[in-house]
Amino acid sequence: MQNTDQNKKKGNRRKKVLIEPDSQLKSALAVITSMMAYSLLLGFIVFFPLYLEMDASENLEQLEWISTLILQLHQRLWPAVIIVAIAMGVQSIYSTHRVLGPVFQLKKNIKEFIRGNFVTTKLRKKDQLKEVELALNELANKLTKVTRSDEEFRAYMKAELMSVSETLEGNDGGTSSQTLKTVHNLIERLGNHTNGFTGELPSDRNETKR
Repeated sequence: MQNTDQNKKKGNRRKKVLIEPDSQLKSALAVITSMMAYSLLLGFIVFFPLYLEMDASENLEQLEWISTLILQLHQRLWPAVIIVAIAMGVQSIYSTHRVLGPVFQLKKNIKEFIRGNFVTTKLRKKDQLKEVELALNELANKLTKVTRSDEEFRAYMKAELMSVSETLEGNDGGTSSQTLKTVHNLIERLGNHTNGFTGELPSDRNETKR
């Protein structure tokens, strides 16, 4: 049982982190750039008063202490800033993956819908756009039912028309009323069947009320 669950989880994982490399890398670059810009501002706030204090000081011991402090801060601050910026860029790629991954899957399934394959959409638990997944699955179920109903209706129409054809082959006077009745029934059934596909849209109803 545990092996089955693990296999399901593995099958539901996406192999690629970079679903749309251009968009994800641009987002990561923007995050890194912003991080570096704010870090420069932070560096200015931290170091500028120290430099002013060093310029104003005439005590050699104090100057030595300030210069040592500035050097230590430079050695500790900027490597940490670079590491954090890279980490944030990587995190940005994974974060956008949670959005772009579902978008990629949804676009792929919609193309299948267009081809007539009403596949089930299944996103991961932590993915975004879960509400779109539910809506697409509901649409797939309804389209499947409509298609099945349409196939059954076509089979019924074919059988009835074959019956009419066979009746007309007899070509006797007593069959004309029965044939006419059958044709009228088919017209009525066809009208009822197509009403489900040609009903008024909500916007049409609103315009009618106006």
